[in-house]
Amino acid sequence: MPGVEAVSLASTVPFGNFHEGRLVERPGIPRDEKMNGPTYRIISSDYFRSLGLRMIKGRDFSAAEEASAGAARVAIIDEVLARQLFPGEDPVGQTIQFTQREGAGDTDYGPMQIVGVSPTMREELMDQGDDAHIYVPYGSSYRPAMNVHIRAASADPKALPPLLDAVRRELQAVDSRLPILDLMTFQRFHENSLELWAIRTGGRMLVLFGTLALGLAVAGVYGVKSYLVSRRTREIGIRMALGADSSSVVGMIMRESAGLTLAGLAVGLPIALLAGKLLSSVLYDVSSWDPLVFVLAPIVLASASMFASYLPARRATRVNPLAALRQV
Repeated sequence: MPGVEAVSLASTVPFGNFHEGRLVERPGIPRDEKMNGPTYRIISSDYFRSLGLRMIKGRDFSAAEEASAGAARVAIIDEVLARQLFPGEDPVGQTIQFTQREGAGDTDYGPMQIVGVSPTMREELMDQGDDAHIYVPYGSSYRPAMNVHIRAASADPKALPPLLDAVRRELQAVDSRLPILDLMTFQRFHENSLELWAIRTGGRMLVLFGTLALGLAVAGVYGVKSYLVSRRTREIGIRMALGADSSSVVGMIMRESAGLTLAGLAVGLPIALLAGKLLSSVLYDVSSWDPLVFVLAPIVLASASMFASYLPARRATRVNPLAALRQV
């Protein structure tokens, strides 16, 4: 079809609600019990091209391997599984097999030759890209329900709805009885994820709580600084009575306030960096020392401190020195 770069089939979809796993081992070598079973996916050729990925080593499945159940048994593994099963070795051309499960009705335990190594792929939102994957061709592992992956030639959002409509028409033209359960862009599929909604909702709540905490900190800093400066009204009156002008008095107050503010930031920033480092293990896709946060928050607090010092000092210089001297 015009506007389509690549098309492929897959039994499951990354970030979907359903995942499959199989235990894998090298023939004749006991399996490492600490190794988790890799994600198992049945695919057709051009799968990685449909996702915009390039094979690291070896090749993709051939047309015969994709279409024929009698073709030679082959598999593609990703970098993670290659490191687990073949440390320091080239896995292409070597043999692996699925670990036989007691009581399982599977019959595909024969040896499979590795024909390619694919890049790592994130399977879930909280996945850090360290989960292993194994891929087998559609021809040797038939599934009645599959996901069609289509890579559009254009990333223009306006071009995607007409393309989806054309895809639906073409599929129905092949067989009008073929059930198309859903047809959407991967972006929309991702947005519909319940896990993503929970993470975003939690993120928005944390942003709200952080903003409230910053607002309380600003109010506290402003209140304390304003109170401390207003307590010096009598001192300011004495300085004014002895001949000091308002600009020199305000400058003195601002310099003292700036020194105290810088001292507070010098103590608080390392503590904040240490706290962020301790919390880094529970953060998702964000750095524990976001430059925006560590620049914006000190600027806001420092501005509140200086503003709280300037207003009372400026107001005190306008008070009659005799009235200021009468204050206790």
